[in-house]
Amino acid sequence: MIYLFNSAYRITYLKNVLNILSLPDNYINFVRYRFKDRIQIHDSVLDNIDMLKGQTIVFIFVDRFSESIVNDKPEKKYKFYPIRFGEYTTSAEENDQLQIYFKVKKFISVNDIDDFNDNLIKKLQDYNLLKLTNNDPKETNDGNYAIYIPNDNGTELGLNEAVNQDDAWDKITNQLKNTKVFHSSKEVFDEDEIIFPLFTKFRIKKIQDGREILANVNYSDNKDSNIELISKENYRLYLTYFNPFSRKTEINLVTDSIINHDFSKLKIESEKDTIYTPLRIETDGDVLNSKFAFFSE
Repeated sequence: MIYLFNSAYRITYLKNVLNILSLPDNYINFVRYRFKDRIQIHDSVLDNIDMLKGQTIVFIFVDRFSESIVNDKPEKKYKFYPIRFGEYTTSAEENDQLQIYFKVKKFISVNDIDDFNDNLIKKLQDYNLLKLTNNDPKETNDGNYAIYIPNDNGTELGLNEAVNQDDAWDKITNQLKNTKVFHSSKEVFDEDEIIFPLFTKFRIKKIQDGREILANVNYSDNKDSNIELISKENYRLYLTYFNPFSRKTEINLVTDSIINHDFSKLKIESEKDTIYTPLRIETDGDVLNSKFAFFSE
């Protein structure tokens, strides 16, 4: 199993977490880590890089700014939140970084988040797992963010595919909304404006014989994926959103211009909902491999 960690400490990294929460199963995403001037990847990954295809990934969010009360005093520490399984596809070097590509899979369920943290730290202590350094949560030279353990399935950590994926997404997003990077971003990122994250999850389903089935995901290579839409077939795009700070915003759906849909500047004024729009391609082509992106304003 490959353990990938992301602290959302930079805005780009925060978007990585939001993407992991949003993308449909089997869609390819990537994360990147330094591995030359400042090591963030354990040798267990680098030494086995050519043999990792198909290995299970667990994607874990790291709250750098967590505090707990110990002996009536606040104590800073990192806290880990498992989000989603994945499957390694490939990697690529870019300057001093290694990009790790993987298919996103099922959301994760753990019975007790504190037990998970205790067991994870114990299990990975010999791998220089990232940890609070110099008592400064903004210290980035803090350990390894990518670790590989062969013949490992994480069972002793209580990692399981959630039986109800919707409930798992709800639980995870409710945990993340309370962390500092998601509710106090101005202080964390030193930005002029507060970032109001909008948690989303989208799925595209084909209507076939009165039933809805998930649309296929196609791959041009091990780094890229698209949703397969067949001309003149009927589809629905379902979007679940969680707007924890009740910010009035709009969502724009960006996709191929020949796809008909009703998600043009969709107004978001409630805290949470699941909405859908019909999708249909009216051109004469047989198959369109399409990408979808959502932007809030």
